[in-house]
Amino acid sequence: MPTISDCLRLVDCAHQSWRIATNPPDGPPPNIDTSSTPADAPITYFDAGELGCATGLTTEFRRRIQSVELGGLLEVVVHDPSAKVDLPSLARMMGHRVRSSESRDDGAGVLLIERAR
Repeated sequence: MPTISDCLRLVDCAHQSWRIATNPPDGPPPNIDTSSTPADAPITYFDAGELGCATGLTTEFRRRIQSVELGGLLEVVVHDPSAKVDLPSLARMMGHRVRSSESRDDGAGVLLIERAR
């Protein structure tokens, strides 16, 4: 489980870029699973559009991740710049595993989150 300082470091998106916030200079936080995703894990897709944490993304993410079976994966596409940083932190604070996070050429962020609890 991450410490409060780990979470605050990752959430401080106002002064850090997407890559730094999700992959700090000292390496990924210990709770990011960098192993490959099992081929048989079911994947649920969720395009959050322009939703941000202040406009309902957190509530919708909680609802969507609870509908995924334990060990299943939720692929989330976000377009809000702050959501690219805030959503992985929220997922980790809820006890789930961030399997991958990447930026697309169109500016969207794609997160793959495993439901762990």
